[in-house]
Amino acid sequence: MHAEYIALSMSLRELLPISRLLNEICERTNIQRDDDTKICRVFEDNEAAMKLAKSQLPKITPQSKHFAVKYHWFREKLEEYGFDILPVRTDKQKADLFTKGLLRTEFRTKRHMIMGW
Repeated sequence: MHAEYIALSMSLRELLPISRLLNEICERTNIQRDDDTKICRVFEDNEAAMKLAKSQLPKITPQSKHFAVKYHWFREKLEEYGFDILPVRTDKQKADLFTKGLLRTEFRTKRHMIMGW
């Protein structure tokens, strides 16, 4: 859970300025966006990391008590910036192609999901 939670925190840290830039571009060019396009969806396949990230109160478990405070910053920003963390099944997680050693059949399946061949 530790690595997944840190990866979630770091990905949202990268996503925040992009979201701000997109909002500023839309404001300055008078582009109207409906509420559905203002939400940024982030997919997470680790249930424990997702639960910890979505908890409103600082929830401390024996596994999470040693996490550095710098990784918890995004919990208060989820609603403010319209980030939505959604579950994804591990077999549908496209990023596994880049982060795990896969069997040939799994590799081909993930490659087809991303590239179409």
